[in-house]
Amino acid sequence: FHPVQPGDKPRPVLDDTSGESRAPLQLWSLPDGDDGQPLDKAQALHLAANACAGEIARLLGQARAGGLVLDGRALGAGDIAVLVRSHAQA
Repeated sequence: FHPVQPGDKPRPVLDDTSGESRAPLQLWSLPDGDDGQPLDKAQALHLAANACAGEIARLLGQARAGGLVLDGRALGAGDIAVLVRSHAQA
């Protein structure tokens, strides 16, 4: 691997004043289907999209309540990006 360093560009600080302790990186996994087997692709994409939208709504709600501040102002929808592998997943 090639060692990397963060860029010199200043980054705004995200301040979570909610009092909730959260890990800097969180991994989510989808549950198995009712039959105990992995979900099919369509079901998995649907659940993943709903979970992502729900988390964005939670963050924006927390920001409106004053619990998430980015660079001195409430976190806004324009501060959030969702990265996907292909255009079809967008």
